[in-house]
Amino acid sequence: MALNPNGSWDADGISNAIEVWQGTNPCDGYTYNPCPYYSLAQVNGMPTLDWDSDGVGNADEVYRGTNPCQFNSLQRLPHVTAAPRTGYVAPTVPAPLCPHGYPHYHRGNGLCYANPVGHYYVY
Repeated sequence: MALNPNGSWDADGISNAIEVWQGTNPCDGYTYNPCPYYSLAQVNGMPTLDWDSDGVGNADEVYRGTNPCQFNSLQRLPHVTAAPRTGYVAPTVPAPLCPHGYPHYHRGNGLCYANPVGHYYVY
């Protein structure tokens, strides 16, 4: 191991140093599975392994907040709060100011008339 602590003599993806530290054989390809009592050091030592065989690596599961030892563990969602509601306030449209003698306002063209023909509004 002193010659290659970062390598993996048994090609199991776990470095020789980690295997010696965890008490496993760096020459045996058997993968050590610490479930259900795992530590972050074990996750960091075997980040790409998948202890629960759900297709997601151990480090990814811990990062997402799921359990790397449970196949169907659910992701914990962040706390979400609803934004406070505000009441709807209708926009106010200013009343048109027509000059004296021209009381009829035409909404279509915005002009005031004295004697309109058609649909006009008296203000």
